[in-house]
Amino acid sequence: TPMAGTPMAGTDMMPTDCSSASVEAPCVTSIYNARQINIVPNLVSVEIQGVVTAIRINDEGNASHIVIQDPNGGPYSGIWIYLNDHNTEALPIFSLGESLILSGQTADHYGQRQIKSVTSIIQQGSGAGVSPMIVNPTDVATNGINAESMEAVLVTVQQVSVENVNPQVGPGDRDPINEFVVTGGLRVDDYLLNYTLPMIGDQFSAITGVLRLGNGDYKLIPRSIEDMQ
Repeated sequence: TPMAGTPMAGTDMMPTDCSSASVEAPCVTSIYNARQINIVPNLVSVEIQGVVTAIRINDEGNASHIVIQDPNGGPYSGIWIYLNDHNTEALPIFSLGESLILSGQTADHYGQRQIKSVTSIIQQGSGAGVSPMIVNPTDVATNGINAESMEAVLVTVQQVSVENVNPQVGPGDRDPINEFVVTGGLRVDDYLLNYTLPMIGDQFSAITGVLRLGNGDYKLIPRSIEDMQ
């Protein structure tokens, strides 16, 4: 069943005092806390742990972004990691489903909460499985009740049809954006997957992906063709 706009099991409600955090001694906290600016402010060095649910590869063949999630799931359980400004010697090769302990700085990127300036990545092998959460597309679309809390979380929308294949271009973006809009006004974007645009009226039994705030809109980002059924 689609989630309501309430915290779910697994949400870390314990406050974290990160006032003494430094690059050398980051604040050890949960993804749930790191995702919420009222708990952990911007530009605080944190150490978090999660499972890789998405990887974006740049033109040089390196990971420019990854998404990690607490396998307990629910609101605020995922976070985008920006790697183009990392302070580590060399980035490792990442695999979907592996567990990481990662240190970096909390940041706001045009409204998207992320970790940047990564200083440490410890790979721990295969992590606990992360199951996509079934959500109502209206709730996670732009201005949806759960859009902000479900940013970077692995989600699935079910039984949707294509309503628009040429949505308005958002700020900072330019045509062709290769996005389409499904039932509920939810945008689907090719940020991680170079797909062929469907046609208006096409039906999907399920689309899975991570949620992203980009160019002014919340968008569902499939990771592979298998995510688009």
